[in-house]
Amino acid sequence: MVDEKERGPGGTRTRAVHSGSAPDSVTGSEGTPIHRTSGFTFPTLHEMTETFSGRGGRYIYSRFDNPSLRESEQKLLSLEGAPAGAGSVVFSSGMAALTASLMAVLSSGDHLIAQEEIYGGTTGLLGRVLPRCGVGFDFVGVDDLARPERLLSTGRPTTRALLLESPCNPTMRVVDLRAVTRVARQRGWVVLIDNTIASPIHQKPLQHGCDIIIHSATKYLAGHDDLTAGFAVASGDLLSKIRQLRIDLGGCLDPSVAWLLARSMKTLALRVAAQADNALAVATHLEKHPRVARVHYPGLPSHPDHAIAARQMTGFGSMLAFDLADGIDAARFVELLRMIRLVPTFGGLATTVTVPAASSHFGLTRESRLRMGVGDGMIRLSAGIEETADIISDLDFALV
Repeated sequence: MVDEKERGPGGTRTRAVHSGSAPDSVTGSEGTPIHRTSGFTFPTLHEMTETFSGRGGRYIYSRFDNPSLRESEQKLLSLEGAPAGAGSVVFSSGMAALTASLMAVLSSGDHLIAQEEIYGGTTGLLGRVLPRCGVGFDFVGVDDLARPERLLSTGRPTTRALLLESPCNPTMRVVDLRAVTRVARQRGWVVLIDNTIASPIHQKPLQHGCDIIIHSATKYLAGHDDLTAGFAVASGDLLSKIRQLRIDLGGCLDPSVAWLLARSMKTLALRVAAQADNALAVATHLEKHPRVARVHYPGLPSHPDHAIAARQMTGFGSMLAFDLADGIDAARFVELLRMIRLVPTFGGLATTVTVPAASSHFGLTRESRLRMGVGDGMIRLSAGIEETADIISDLDFALV
């Protein structure tokens, strides 16, 4: 695996706790204050004019920005190992972050290449919204991305960007980021990646050549199933465009939620480590279970992308999927579970499952789902922090 040491002072757990966090300069409060306000005052009309013109450094309006957002943005930037000049922009949801990022790159008449094995909500956005904006797109499968030169034949003169998700939801396929971004650079394409499943604890895409990182912070970054948020990380002109689109589209995060997100991110490294340990133990157990046909987890040597994951990630993640054997009904399985909950999201402290065909990929045709490897009997499991034996016991009980 890649070295876990990061540039700059402090290890991962230290950065998660201290990045972006400092005692309040006015009161000395060790806890971060919440700036619960819609607008900000100006001492003079001149300072207001300077700020609106972009020359001032004051806050204006909480749809534009709010000081309560700084801590979570700085934490993510530090955890991603971002270089000087990069910035992080927090949004009200992961989809808001993705939408702004795509709009920062694409205009009417442009073309996008997108990985086919990707979150169902992203597929819906591409299919329902991009055509109305005059943007064309084509899907490319992970197996084709394993031969990156094939991207050159998929691209067009109007291609501007490549959208990836690795590991992807729910099949946990992994893309060789260095190989793919090398080809994209030849054509001047911007590479966007959804890094939600890996989290910055297990993967740092900027260090592998990607240009924009997107997170659904609702998942592992927040980690307690109690808020919705998203991030985009970028540099230079892309960063400026994304920040402006947060204002124009109204996707700024509420200050109180931003405070809760920053507080939750302090324990990110601890939570993800425990969840990943459980995921590997569960995957190893299920791979030998007679009522499980296949386990999708990059930490297993049997996974088709295990070698890539071992090379570019510092851990294999906290999510896995498995296909029930023939004759095992998915509905009956999830209803027999006693501790594990049926929830159409992931990343929280409690172990959860969902059936992608009935949740994240419900809007796709069965043919499209099967082409991605998402069958009717696939179960996606998000490992929590419970005792490993309790998780396995519950799964065994339901696999009757």
